[in-house]
Amino acid sequence: MDDNPYVSPEQAEGRHSHGRWKRATWISIIVGIVCVAIAVTCLTLVDIIPPRSTTAGNMHMTKRRILRFAATHGSLPTSLEQLPCIEGYVNETTDGWGRPILWRIDGDDVILTSYGRDGVPGGTGEDADMVGAFRTKTGDGEWADELCEWRHNPFDADNNSPSLRPR
Repeated sequence: MDDNPYVSPEQAEGRHSHGRWKRATWISIIVGIVCVAIAVTCLTLVDIIPPRSTTAGNMHMTKRRILRFAATHGSLPTSLEQLPCIEGYVNETTDGWGRPILWRIDGDDVILTSYGRDGVPGGTGEDADMVGAFRTKTGDGEWADELCEWRHNPFDADNNSPSLRPR
């Protein structure tokens, strides 16, 4: 019957439409899979925060929490465990590699330090130290606002200054 030369165009169309439908379905499925793969990849990459950025963010919040503690208690904390949590923010006192942020009080300054990816003083790139220093008091002796500027920003390139390293 397939060799019948007297097949109408409508009959011939019906014979081939099933094959076209299957092909269109497979193309749609493949396009859908590719779109889902791209979306999953993009969403996964969005959630990755570089460790140095995590460290800088955690240092910023640690600075705020230290100054909030000082304003409330009239003195600096003796340990980071004393710091109040700030609701709605990350309240970690670790760097982006999971190690505790080191801190020390030097007069009216607080110095926060992360030794970078390798955890060893010095280094370059991801291994470079990140050091942040801020004043705890204003010129008139009042506690500084928790959003005060860094005296030394943790993202600055020259973080190996001996005066900023923990003792």
